[in-house]
Amino acid sequence: MTDPNDGTDYFRILSFAPAEDFDPDSNPLFDISFKTFPGLRYELEESQALGAFTPVPASRVTAAGPIRETQVLLSPGRGFVRARRGFTDVRWASSVIGFSTEYTTGAWSAAQALGPPDTYPSYGDIDSAWASLLPDDREEFLELGFSNPAPISAVSIYETFAPGAVSKVSVRNSQTLAWVEVWNGTAAAAPPVSRIFTVTFPETSFPVDAVRIVLDSPAVADWNEIDAVGILRVSP
Repeated sequence: MTDPNDGTDYFRILSFAPAEDFDPDSNPLFDISFKTFPGLRYELEESQALGAFTPVPASRVTAAGPIRETQVLLSPGRGFVRARRGFTDVRWASSVIGFSTEYTTGAWSAAQALGPPDTYPSYGDIDSAWASLLPDDREEFLELGFSNPAPISAVSIYETFAPGAVSKVSVRNSQTLAWVEVWNGTAAAAPPVSRIFTVTFPETSFPVDAVRIVLDSPAVADWNEIDAVGILRVSP
């Protein structure tokens, strides 16, 4: 969700009780499960009545490593907790190298997949994502370039309409310009919600400057739309 005051993207806000019912000496305990992917971080913050949020003291958070499932013991008088979502060390596509087709040269064009997500987490046939010229017509592909080549071990694909068509992911060696396949699978329709499809693989021994995504479009009905693509190095 998005904070209407500052436009910051937040994962969720959990309410413990109405502000007038707070016991100043109480310590609400929350169990929170996070859906994460490589490169995504959550910063936990607490508030008394959805007013000013402050960071939850580290001593009150029980978690090891990247937060996935955690317990949060709020400070006295605090009854709300939220997790602010952000990204770490993700490189977003900066140029279009090639594509099979695009719906138009503006809306739903290949260029709509550049930069950080601007459609996700919304779901639907939205013109700020790339879409092929026709739905279910043929195998489609999208090739995107990235600045500052470096070794990587994960590719995150933001699918925002008719997800599940991705069948192959390759990366390009910036030194030889050779494409290397890092993942392949069978395309299958996924639930009709936006998703971040992340493939991980052993870290490349070469710097990567491009990603090629192949979609088995006929296998998943409707336009299979991609909002953004991020690449990163996952810590072991």
